[in-house]
Amino acid sequence: MARLFVAVTPPPQVLVPLDAVVATLRSQAPGLSWVPAERWHVTLAFLGDVEAGAQDDLSNRLERVARRHPPVTVGVGRGGRFGQRVLWVAVTGELAPLARAVARAAGKAGIEVEDRSWRGHLTLARSRPGRFVDLRDLVSSLATVTCPEWTASAFALIESRLGPNPRHTEVDSWELTGTD
Repeated sequence: MARLFVAVTPPPQVLVPLDAVVATLRSQAPGLSWVPAERWHVTLAFLGDVEAGAQDDLSNRLERVARRHPPVTVGVGRGGRFGQRVLWVAVTGELAPLARAVARAAGKAGIEVEDRSWRGHLTLARSRPGRFVDLRDLVSSLATVTCPEWTASAFALIESRLGPNPRHTEVDSWELTGTD
């Protein structure tokens, strides 16, 4: 059993301006659990715990998705929050069709995916249990972040290991080779 998700990972050099702003925000909100920049990604679909037997079928289906979808121009937009729990920055670009296709592929492989509308974002921080941090000022601080656009030319299946030192390990990846 592996805890998996499918994601697009921005090139690190694109996110340098965002990383600089987040560095100042970390000191303003030590009560948050900050995601290190090397783990920033755009989740296309969270799959949860997946049995090893389902991974081969999933990989085959994700490969087909990649062949049908072209690379996508992506950017980083304004800051946002999910209640007072999660601080994020929006991702712009036409990734929603890819996210829907990935979710359908997972479903056909027998993996349940949350049935809610997809919202492209990079998670920057989460509130720690039992601690309240007002995220509104932090969201405002992210309003002026400008990062260069990049081309999302691939996506990956990633294993997530939780614990005191969470890790993400790429299981497989696929180049987007479809045409418009």
